[in-house]
Amino acid sequence: MYLNFMEVAPRGEELSFVVGCIENWLERFPDSNRFWIEWGVGARISSVLITIFRDSPPTFEPTDLRSRIDKILGRLVGLGVAQAHEMEKLLYNREL
Repeated sequence: MYLNFMEVAPRGEELSFVVGCIENWLERFPDSNRFWIEWGVGARISSVLITIFRDSPPTFEPTDLRSRIDKILGRLVGLGVAQAHEMEKLLYNREL
């Protein structure tokens, strides 16, 4: 239900909430291929992050929240979520 809510109209103001949800899901389903890949949660949540980034890049400035996002993306990429790698590339290209 939370993911459906996030996907409706993701905004920068919601980034902290989104990150908190992802962290909780990663704690609950740390290695679940079914949850992250088969059910598409990884792709969907990465798309939410990408949408927020494109609409509000300043929300991804280096802060504690950004550090948490970097850790999340690393975990998702490690789980095989291709869209998380796309988000990492967006962040990296912005910093160049």
